[in-house]
Amino acid sequence: MRGFFRSNDLIKGLALPHRIEMAFTSEEQHLWSPQLIADVRVEGEKTRLSVRFGPHPHVWGMYLAGHFVLGTLALIALSYGFAQLTLDQSPTALLVLPAALVLLGLLYGASFVGQGLGFDQMVRLRDTLQRLAGTREVEG
Repeated sequence: MRGFFRSNDLIKGLALPHRIEMAFTSEEQHLWSPQLIADVRVEGEKTRLSVRFGPHPHVWGMYLAGHFVLGTLALIALSYGFAQLTLDQSPTALLVLPAALVLLGLLYGASFVGQGLGFDQMVRLRDTLQRLAGTREVEG
């Protein structure tokens, strides 16, 4: 498997005794490109691969950071808005809440758009792993 990764121009990867990681090279990689991580377990005479797809760690980190920043902003606006209400002022800070919710919704929706755009690459990674591992059986 390591020889495949050295000679392949489209897919880069790492093959360890209990883990396989695959992703596309920088020429093929987009913001929405997935990576494949397979945990390898030997169970008697069989080898089981537990595979998961996910975004690149940088994309995942930015997704989480966006949620954190917008959530923190909403919490601060909520607190400040209630403080304004308590002081019999106009709660203008509460106007930030709908904007934060819309932005959170857009961020959440962007993840589904990215999954759709990266679907063909997920299939290519899965097919490559199946070909390299010589497997035909796929469980849910």
